Amino acid sequence: MLLLLSTVSEAETYTMMTRSEVKPYTDGHIVSYNFPSALSRGSFLRMSKRATLHLTVCPKCSIAVMFHVVSLPYRRCTDRPLVQSMQLNSQCSYFYLYEPYYEKSTARVVTEPGTYYKTSSRSLLLVFCKGEYHNNVSFNMSYHIKDKTFRPSGMKSGTFQSPNYPGPYALNGDVYTYEIHSPYNYIRLTFDGWDLSYRTRIEVGISIILDHH
Repeated sequence: MLLLLSTVSEAETYTMMTRSEVKPYTDGHIVSYNFPSALSRGSFLRMSKRATLHLTVCPKCSIAVMFHVVSLPYRRCTDRPLVQSMQLNSQCSYFYLYEPYYEKSTARVVTEPGTYYKTSSRSLLLVFCKGEYHNNVSFNMSYHIKDKTFRPSGMKSGTFQSPNYPGPYALNGDVYTYEIHSPYNYIRLTFDGWDLSYRTRIEVGISIILDHH
């Protein structure tokens, strides 16, 4: 269950209590119940031990998340093997975030404010694992929907690659745009690796800008 708390200046605000999936169209915030107040004991007990929020945006978009407030009293889990196995520890509270199709390469553990993460795909799963006896928990993070067009600048040569390279990319409907500008009259592309699914489509477009001066 995900509760829509408010819409302020076109920014949506959600609270994490159990499990839910949303498809936001605007930037917004994700907060603990009754933020900025800490969770009461009653609210804390009603909160799922593993509250999850799955964000999915447009195929050409990515998601950037910034943790502004992370107040997790008592002990915090930072042991990566423990967290990745998703084995709950009653003495630990932490955030675990990853891109669903690329968990192995994108997983992050968050226990402190100031953490920033930007996805390479259009999907992000946030998991809040709460300790059994923790009180005074509160958190606030903002998310921003970004254009995931790759635009290299100031380079005479460079590389670009498929998502999760050298691992396989997911057939998840994502659209990636690589916009390359050249000060010369041509751009040469050399493909060092080429292993595409038959369900993948590549489109190449050329834009010519005429200088009349």
